[in-house]
Amino acid sequence: MIGIILGIFGIVITIGFGIYSVVIYKKSRKTVNLEFENKECYSLFRDDVNRLNIELSYNKKPITSTLILLKARLKNNGQVDIDKNRIYNPLKIISSPDFKWLEATVISKPNGASASIKIIDSHNIQVNWDLLKKDEFIDLEALSETTENKDLGGEKSLEFYNSLKFDYRITDLGPIYKEKQVTSQTRRHNFIMKLSKFYGIGAIILGVIHLSIAIFTQHSYLSETQNVAYIVQRDSTENDVYISSNKPNQIKIKFRETEVEENLTVLEFNKKYKLKGIDSTTLDTKWNPSYRVFGILFIFLGSLNFILIFLSKRGNKKAANKDV
Repeated sequence: MIGIILGIFGIVITIGFGIYSVVIYKKSRKTVNLEFENKECYSLFRDDVNRLNIELSYNKKPITSTLILLKARLKNNGQVDIDKNRIYNPLKIISSPDFKWLEATVISKPNGASASIKIIDSHNIQVNWDLLKKDEFIDLEALSETTENKDLGGEKSLEFYNSLKFDYRITDLGPIYKEKQVTSQTRRHNFIMKLSKFYGIGAIILGVIHLSIAIFTQHSYLSETQNVAYIVQRDSTENDVYISSNKPNQIKIKFRETEVEENLTVLEFNKKYKLKGIDSTTLDTKWNPSYRVFGILFIFLGSLNFILIFLSKRGNKKAANKDV
C-alpha cells in the first residue's frame, strides 16, 4: 500500500514539474527572436586534392584553397511575426577575414513569402524577406573559400561556422542565437569533464555516507552489529562471555575480562557450560575508524576532482582570451 502511494506521489510530482517546465519555457521565449541553425557545414574537397596536385576549378578559375559549403536555417523562434516594417537594416551574415563568400542562395522559404540573399562583399552576405511569421524559416546555402596561404587546422568547416557573426537593425530583436559547433577533440574533452563531475559527486556522496555511519552509529536504524554478553556458569564460577558461531555446530566463546577465546562444539558447550542469562549488549564499533578514514578520503578526492575541473576551465578560458 505504501509503495502504491509513493508511486502515485512520484507521478504527481513528475507531472507537476513537467507543467512547470513548460510554463517557464514559454515565458523564457522572447517576443522577437531569430535562430540561426547549422544544418550542414563541410569542406567540399579533402586536403589531399591540393597535396596530390589535382587541378580543380570554380567558375573556370583554378582552386588553390579549401571550399566550404554551408546549409543553414534562419528561423523565427519568437512569439510575433517579423515583417519589413520592423527591419531598418537587413540581416547581414559576416565571415572572418580567414574566409570569403563566393555565392549564396535561398533554397527554401515559406509559401507566399518573398526572400532573397545577396553577396555585399567578400565577407558579407545579406538576407532579405518581406514577412517571416512565427515558427517559419528560411533555408539558405552559401559557398565560401579559405583565404589563400592561411592554415586553419584540420576542421576548417567548424572554424568557418564558429566565426560567423551578424549585423542588423530590427525592432525589439536581441542577439540571434547561433549554436557553437565543437571539434571532435572538444567533444571528447567535454565527455571526460562530464564523467569527472559524476565521479566527483559520487565520491562526495560516498564520503558523506561513510562519515554518517561513523558519527551516528548509536542509532539503531543503521543496523549496526550488537555484541551480546552472556553469563555462563561452569561448576560454581560465573563468567561474562561473547558467544558466536562461524561454522555449523561450532561455538566460539570469548571471555570479556581476559579476552581468551575457546572453540567448542555445541555438544561440548552444553556439557561444559550452563547458560544463566544475558549480562548486557554493546555496539560493535570496530569498523568506525575505517568509516571515518574512507569518508574523509572520498570527500577529499571528490573535492579535489572539482578543483581540477575548475582550474582546467580557467586555464582554457585564459587561453581563449589570449587567442582573441
